[in-house]
Amino acid sequence: LRMLGPEGSRDLAAGYLSLLRFMAPGASRVVDKMPQNFIHIGFAALLFPNMRIVHCMRNPADNFLSAFQNNMKSGHSYSYAPDDYAGYYKQYLRLMRHWRDVLPGRIFDLRYEELTADPETKVKSLLDFLDLPWDERCLRFYERGGSVKTLSRHQVRAPIHSGSVEKWRNYAEELKPLTEALRAEAAALGYDLDQPRS
Repeated sequence: LRMLGPEGSRDLAAGYLSLLRFMAPGASRVVDKMPQNFIHIGFAALLFPNMRIVHCMRNPADNFLSAFQNNMKSGHSYSYAPDDYAGYYKQYLRLMRHWRDVLPGRIFDLRYEELTADPETKVKSLLDFLDLPWDERCLRFYERGGSVKTLSRHQVRAPIHSGSVEKWRNYAEELKPLTEALRAEAAALGYDLDQPRS
């Protein structure tokens, strides 16, 4: 920010908003869901003081498995090996604790497992955080047309389901380096990486 100065900061924010208008013309709200956005939360919060942050959380072992199976592109090398991911995940948690401390009330934690177990309740809570009204169509997002240009293209064409919850347990032996490295961190978040599949 010191290097950019006030005018440069305004130009940077305007450039980003221009990109959003190009990618989503006419949209009154836009979601930027890039996996590494958590790194830039502080900078983004300074540029966009009214921005809301939705922090999507998931069991770290399921999260790794999803990233690994989706063959993430360059810049996501943490997703290629369980031990690399464990180190990256610990740093991600450390940084998110910092953002919560310096941006109180600006971050909404949305747990994947809670969303899949009770979509209506969780979506209503999210909309309340965003100061948006409830709309039944939020649960029928998969009926909406339009193109999807992300790895989520298959998920957004189906209703919310819990089929991927605890999926990592099918690969528990292969994921031992990850589960052993993240046992304490996962437990602090309420995730059990020891309990056998029921």
